[in-house]
Amino acid sequence: MWSDMLGWLIICQSPRYARTRDPADALVGHGPFLVDALEGSLHMVHQQFCSDGQEWEEQYREKVRGELPPRELDEEVRRLTRAGAGSTRAGRCAAPGEG
Repeated sequence: MWSDMLGWLIICQSPRYARTRDPADALVGHGPFLVDALEGSLHMVHQQFCSDGQEWEEQYREKVRGELPPRELDEEVRRLTRAGAGSTRAGRCAAPGEG
């Protein structure tokens, strides 16, 4: 299962930076925290993974939750299998007296 909702990202910053927006007042070197939507557990998301876009989310799902990601090939095989089964049934229905 691959859940759409991962959780909530909590981004921490110093109160001084929130007031001034001066980069010299900013906390650096840490990433946000993730509150898992399924179990409520708290996890630190390392800053290096945040710059990769979606990649950290996939790693979290696989390593922490144990979810298997949908693979494009698997989806294509399922689509073709459904299409093939449907056309076989349609062919059988179109040939009365057969079977």
